[in-house]
Amino acid sequence: MGGRESKSAEILKFIEKEWEYLKTSKSGIKIYRNRYTDNEAELHTIGIEQKMSLQKEYDIYNYRRTQDNALVCVYAVQNLKDTAPNLCGNRNVLKVMVESIPWRLSDLPKLSFR
Repeated sequence: MGGRESKSAEILKFIEKEWEYLKTSKSGIKIYRNRYTDNEAELHTIGIEQKMSLQKEYDIYNYRRTQDNALVCVYAVQNLKDTAPNLCGNRNVLKVMVESIPWRLSDLPKLSFR
């Protein structure tokens, strides 16, 4: 990961300066708001299973971060180790900041339509 990891860390620090924390959702996702545009973003912590390549997952999110045509915008991605120990020790984790999606498909039955 080398250089890409340090660039991602720099990107995340930049975003933290540009974004302000709003709240934590019921599912534990931190919600931020951009100070300049009022856009909202979600900061996800994604555990990567041992059978999956951390480098490959990182590359996927980093590619989406650089594209304009993504379904959901990725603002930043950073590699880090999870500090919560599990049976196999610490696991690989990605922190990913993405465009906020206020409603999920699971919310559809609860939404009212005109």
